[in-house]
Amino acid sequence: MSIYLIALVEQHDQAIENLKKIWPDRYCKVSDTMYMITTKTTTTDNVAEQVGIDIGDEKASGFVIELPQNTHGVIDSTAVQWYNDIRDSE
Repeated sequence: MSIYLIALVEQHDQAIENLKKIWPDRYCKVSDTMYMITTKTTTTDNVAEQVGIDIGDEKASGFVIELPQNTHGVIDSTAVQWYNDIRDSE
């Protein structure tokens, strides 16, 4: 299982709709412009393409980072619980 952080430069409704449609039970909203998703087979390039992060008038600006399994930080408890639940279910 891989965990990806999707960080948008600004809120982009189509990109958010895309990620909710592609990973309906595998995403967690960290903020209005930041989401985490989990998937078994993909790459950062593939996640960015599926969400719609690219250069162009209708595309979202942002980036995708694959998170290591030993990540540390302080964020909203909902995101931490989501992460723990996903990790434990694998």
